[in-house]
Amino acid sequence: MLQDEPRVSPTTRERIKTIMAELRYKPNLFARGLKGSRTGLIGVLSRWIESGFFAELLRHLDDEVKPRGGRLLCSFTPYLDEYVEQWRMFAQGGQVDGVILIAPSQDLFDHSVQPGDVPTVVCCADPGLGGPSWARVDSVNIQNAKAMDQLIEHLFQQGHRRLVHIAGEDRNLDSVERAAAFERSVNARDGMEGSVEGGAWTVQMGHELITGYVECKRPLPDAFVVFNDTAALGMIRALREAGYRVPGDVAVTGWDNDAFAEVAGLTTVNLSVADMARSAVGLLFDRLGRQGADMRGRRERIDLSLCIRASGLRGTEPRAT
Repeated sequence: MLQDEPRVSPTTRERIKTIMAELRYKPNLFARGLKGSRTGLIGVLSRWIESGFFAELLRHLDDEVKPRGGRLLCSFTPYLDEYVEQWRMFAQGGQVDGVILIAPSQDLFDHSVQPGDVPTVVCCADPGLGGPSWARVDSVNIQNAKAMDQLIEHLFQQGHRRLVHIAGEDRNLDSVERAAAFERSVNARDGMEGSVEGGAWTVQMGHELITGYVECKRPLPDAFVVFNDTAALGMIRALREAGYRVPGDVAVTGWDNDAFAEVAGLTTVNLSVADMARSAVGLLFDRLGRQGADMRGRRERIDLSLCIRASGLRGTEPRAT
């Protein structure tokens, strides 16, 4: 009856719902899953939640799932073995109807999708790098290369010539794509030079990286191009604590356009997290509506845009010495 069984009349259904409300009855969704019925739950598995990107994506995923009558069941672990174990539990345990994997390590694709697994959508990773079993898994990624070239062109026009890219985790697809795009974009411009260092993706990591620069008396570049806004914030804080001006002495750019980026005056790359969530949930529920259909994995990419703010501009005053 709770799943709109057609043999139950509308009048009877409403009477039962009224009684359930009076008794405060709540159905056991896990028990429903064990019986092979829809649970209404969508499993979401992420390795991190420290940056604003992950929190925003979860919020928008929830916004997309609720109107479809679903709820999220979330889990977090940075460790590959635990991530794989939780993914298997979601995919085969009868707890959820489908799974959304957020930014898994590319090492995940060394493991195989099993027959009978619930539909899965991958965000910010490429299942195409996995074996044949991943060929029917959908993915939603972002246009890293195009956005990075726009960012480097902006810095070039500002007169910045010596750049350092602070990469993210080495097994993260976005980190790999951005680092490669950074090198291509720098090499394509006469008189510009750049290097890639890693990695930092949290405030603490960004702060510690700059502290290391200062303690070792390393010369600063014209601009730091940072993997995400969260690490960029930590770097800006450490630079200012050390007496450097941003952007007077060094420019800093981020990525994601987190909620604090505008207040911090951070030049960054805007990702519409709402669009990513909409695409991921749309792909997943389309799969749920056509279970058993032999469909190839669909690959979607979200466009990005540049947000120019003070931190990426060229300082007009002499550098601090």
